[in-house]
Amino acid sequence: MGIKQYLLLATLFVFVLSPQSAFAQSSVVSPTDAEQKMQLYRDQISVYRDAERTFDVSKGQYIKLQTLASLEEAVLGTRNVLLARSKVLIQYFELLHDELSAQHGVNLQEKEEVLSRLKNQLTYLQQHQDQVLLANDRDALAAVVLDFDEHQELLEDAVYRARTLTAIGKVQTVNDKARALLEDIKKEHAKEPVNTSISAQRDRAYAETTKHIDQTEAEILEIMDSGYNRVANSFTKSRFNQILDDLSDPYVTAQKSLGFLNQTQFSQEEPLFQAPVPETIRDQSHETATLQPTNPRKKIIIIAAAAFGMFMLLLLLFLLLRPSPEAPIVLEASPSPSPTIAVSNPLRERVKNLQSELDTSDPSNQVLVFPPIKMDLSLD
Repeated sequence: MGIKQYLLLATLFVFVLSPQSAFAQSSVVSPTDAEQKMQLYRDQISVYRDAERTFDVSKGQYIKLQTLASLEEAVLGTRNVLLARSKVLIQYFELLHDELSAQHGVNLQEKEEVLSRLKNQLTYLQQHQDQVLLANDRDALAAVVLDFDEHQELLEDAVYRARTLTAIGKVQTVNDKARALLEDIKKEHAKEPVNTSISAQRDRAYAETTKHIDQTEAEILEIMDSGYNRVANSFTKSRFNQILDDLSDPYVTAQKSLGFLNQTQFSQEEPLFQAPVPETIRDQSHETATLQPTNPRKKIIIIAAAAFGMFMLLLLLFLLLRPSPEAPIVLEASPSPSPTIAVSNPLRERVKNLQSELDTSDPSNQVLVFPPIKMDLSLD
């Protein structure tokens, strides 16, 4: 057996023994893959809009003319728009699945349950797409449309459950990171010798920040218990919108927590990231001037002393202003001490990054909204 045959057998042996590894690698969604999927989703929406316009025109012509030619055009237009819609929905469900899978601030059991719902609906949508491809006449298309209408509630249920958990998970993730960051700030401050005033101030900042982090946690748990877990039947769009409104409260509380972490709202005298400056004690004593009573007998002595002092002053000025052959000595002023601000402190950078992450988790800023498609498409 030659070398090429050995290499071929070794390659096949590796693929046979490691299918799980290959699947695990393919299931990881990189940022580039996510961007490509999102661009494909936008392109499919554009194709759907063109198909929908063609469908509307062909359906209108058939209703108006009632000819065999117009019927054929209407059947073709219906089939094309149904295919375009199924492709949009399949891509949309895959994006929802990837986004929810990446969320770590969600209960694992609830997350897996919704991911399972999304997978089931993806399977249905792929089967629906196959049925549309096989439907070549008006009656077959009508049967496919009827089946889709009956299944529509399950599709929307999976969508709004996934979007709800994703929105909640984003805020919860930021809150978890804020709690960990607060502990790291405490450890960093424990290394710094500070006076009792700054120590007490920081303790108050810790307590206030912890209170808001705990409040955010409690508000999210309340939303999950009352707004999500109690929905046993279909999870509707109205329920989802209500939870988004309720989620604004823990979102605002999380913003306050990050504000306290950065010490921009709690104290402006000693930020968390400013190196402590030792306090200097200023001498508050004042010089007291004593008034001596005038003595006429000493006037002559005082005048003479003043004249002598003026003479010495003029002499000193003459000596100073006289040109000297030596180079003048230049004295440089030393810079005055100033407080050291840790601009590049990694803790400060973590606060800034966490604030950016919180901005993207704003419940009022939803990216993966339900696609702009018609769920009710039929020739009749």
